[in-house]
Amino acid sequence: MKKGNYLATIAGNIIIAGTYKFECVSGPQYAFKMAGVQYFMMSLWSVPDKETREYMEKFYTYWLSGTPIRQAIQTTKQEMRSEYPKVAYIWAAFVLVE
Repeated sequence: MKKGNYLATIAGNIIIAGTYKFECVSGPQYAFKMAGVQYFMMSLWSVPDKETREYMEKFYTYWLSGTPIRQAIQTTKQEMRSEYPKVAYIWAAFVLVE
């Protein structure tokens, strides 16, 4: 893994950068790709902080221990789905963009 250009994690539903406000994901996606980021994970809508933290802690624990990135996301989603079976907006919001 090359440091600094592998993964960026962002909230993709609303990003404010300077005087520009993006209400879609195409602006940030393009900017990260142009900067050389291979993957980035984003949320498609707002997720409460507590659950976002829980999701990210699980994901990074798997990924940094050597689990391939796609498998780390899949395992994290499965665990979150088990913990929050009736609130899909918590675990379904996060996507990996390549």
